[in-house]
Amino acid sequence: MPQVIYRFPPSFYWGIVVRSFRVWGPAPQAAKTDRIREAPVWAWQGEGWRQAVRSAAQMNLQVLGLYLSWPRLQPSPDTWDRTWLDRYRDILSYARELGLEVWLAFHDGEDPAWFHEREGWLHRESPRWFADYVTRVARELAPWVTAGWCPLPEPNRVAWEGYITGERPPGFRARWPQALVALGHMMEAHARVAAALRRLAPRVPVFLSLAIYPALQPARRWHPADRRAVAQARHLLLQTPARSLAGPLHSQVDKVGVVPMPLQVLRVHRPGLILQRASSSSSSPPAHPRQGTLFQVLKGARRLARPLWILHHAGPDVEDTPSPGWLVDQLLQVWHGLIYGAVTQAYLYEGLVDGSDFRGKGTPQGLLEVDRVTRSRRERALARLYWEVIREGGLSHNAVAAYAPERLSHLYPGFPLPKHVE
Repeated sequence: MPQVIYRFPPSFYWGIVVRSFRVWGPAPQAAKTDRIREAPVWAWQGEGWRQAVRSAAQMNLQVLGLYLSWPRLQPSPDTWDRTWLDRYRDILSYARELGLEVWLAFHDGEDPAWFHEREGWLHRESPRWFADYVTRVARELAPWVTAGWCPLPEPNRVAWEGYITGERPPGFRARWPQALVALGHMMEAHARVAAALRRLAPRVPVFLSLAIYPALQPARRWHPADRRAVAQARHLLLQTPARSLAGPLHSQVDKVGVVPMPLQVLRVHRPGLILQRASSSSSSPPAHPRQGTLFQVLKGARRLARPLWILHHAGPDVEDTPSPGWLVDQLLQVWHGLIYGAVTQAYLYEGLVDGSDFRGKGTPQGLLEVDRVTRSRRERALARLYWEVIREGGLSHNAVAAYAPERLSHLYPGFPLPKHVE
């Protein structure tokens, strides 16, 4: 019996992405006195971060991705927090000492309070404010960044959740014109920053990270308002960023980071949009990998005409407790995406240790489980399977039999490929 059934290219990168802070909830639309509440990811608390980075290196991960927290680094327009800048520098230099490549993003999904008080991404000067912040921080951290820069991750998701669904600051709902203005300013900020980063480190690739929503459906297929909302969502979430890649960002972006998102069902109800999400479960794998959400994401992302890196979070949007079987399902879809023709170069799992999601719920989603009392850490079965995949360069019979035996039937015939590859 062959040991490695689904083998990935030798040049394929395996890694981990770690966020700095997570937004707990949407800020009120007015109320300048309110601040964004943040929950620190336990990986960076105290001195435990060294153990976390060491664990990543011991798992033979090749890439450590790190999201920086803008509110922490620049709490006011004229104030810089050297403590956090030094902490980030220590993390990156230690990762390089251990042989990890570093991928760095300058935005963690939240903006400083002073930025929101100035109308946030709706202000015409917002691209300049963000570019000034990134340029200053990049000069300090450039010596350790080798795998890539990501100036502004998931701008389409920031616009979607900040101005359409109200899930994150500034908490607006169904503000389509404002969402397009904010997204336009974010893409302009990305272009400014990309040009500066190329001058600073010409050999380090620049990424545009996008949230890809493979399935946007109207709740009522017969209802004109629902159908119009889906058309507007597709324009905002994919068509606008794709046009930017073909236009202003054509020569500024080398690779695309793909963040898979779950099924979205849109229903319009006065006074605004109501978003319904379809849930998924690790106990219910797709009937065929090519019917899975991640494969559909990779299929749709081909039109972006850039090499793809998958940045995959398994939080509440996917399920609360990702299992080894869930990882087998996802990697099978990545493998089929490669066969289909999606130029995928890397898979980075988001979540090194347990943390809180942006709604403030404690969500066990890290490769390392954290005891909430002692803060001790131990590898989950998910981490051990991930290590086996990296070591063997693919999904093997023995690894799946050991960690997800219920998925063995998916590795063998009875699961035929289509006769035709599109």
